[in-house]
Amino acid sequence: MDCFRNFVGLAGCGATTPDSGRYVNELPGISLESVDSLVNSEQISYAKLFTDLQTTSQSSFQNNIVARLTKRFRKKTLHESIDTGKVLDLATISAAANQYRGLSIELDCPSYSPFVNSTLFGLSWQSLSLYLSAVPASPIPVKIWDMDTKAELFTKTINNTANPVSVGWNEIKINQIFFKSLRQFAGYDATEIASPLLRFNPNYCCDGLVRGGQTVTKSDPSILGYGDNLFGLNAIFSVVCSYESLICNNKLLFVDAWLYHLGVNLIRERMFSDRWNWWTLDKDKLEDMLSYYTDQAEKYLNDAVDGIDLDLNDDCLECNAMQTIKSVHP
Repeated sequence: MDCFRNFVGLAGCGATTPDSGRYVNELPGISLESVDSLVNSEQISYAKLFTDLQTTSQSSFQNNIVARLTKRFRKKTLHESIDTGKVLDLATISAAANQYRGLSIELDCPSYSPFVNSTLFGLSWQSLSLYLSAVPASPIPVKIWDMDTKAELFTKTINNTANPVSVGWNEIKINQIFFKSLRQFAGYDATEIASPLLRFNPNYCCDGLVRGGQTVTKSDPSILGYGDNLFGLNAIFSVVCSYESLICNNKLLFVDAWLYHLGVNLIRERMFSDRWNWWTLDKDKLEDMLSYYTDQAEKYLNDAVDGIDLDLNDDCLECNAMQTIKSVHP
């Protein structure tokens, strides 16, 4: 989760205004001079130190949020895993064309009552595999994009020196999760590729609708048509559940908790610094500051999480009730 990077800034010479309008050196006892006093030979400047601090703080901050959300909600982690298969019909061929061919995955199809599609959904792509009856002369771009915004989420070019291909199945590793995108298309440039038929049930709709598709042209990513043909492109992916979108879409709700969390880690930097100066030697003061910042960080984080109300009919959630009632039959 990288969405909090530079959301809170470090006020100093030439510093840009962060989106939150907040600065870590607005906290009591933290000044630009005190931050600069911690810079080591590898960091060179206080700006680099602050960048490193954010990197180490983001993971623990996310874990703190998730731990508190888990006290109220039971979230499924892996909701569904799918392999579209590799059973080809090599006798049925679509001639090469100036378009992208592949498959679409849509997570906003109507769910079965009483459940609702989840704002916590994300698509985790493990890999794509492209079947080639012959190796084309040109490189082959392979892409995943958001069907609504047309924004590219992933791109890789194969059939080049870095990524050679051969006749048969060619794996393209992805290993990425894309959130905040409910409709995604994965496809390859079919300009020089005759595509064998790879069927997949076009009515598949559990928590996602998976269909084969092809674009109007390479430059126009609008879908020309849908069907059961994946055009020789196998996909292995999962529908996952994560709080990342919820958290990143509501950063202002967590800004005070993030501010004090940075303060906690900055004080720890002071306490364990190998630089001896006025800012690092007063251990009693540092202990008091650490205790205060920790209390404030926990308070603001609890306030933020307690104010979140999620629909328990959400596909990703189960009520994490303290008590349950079970019927016992003889």
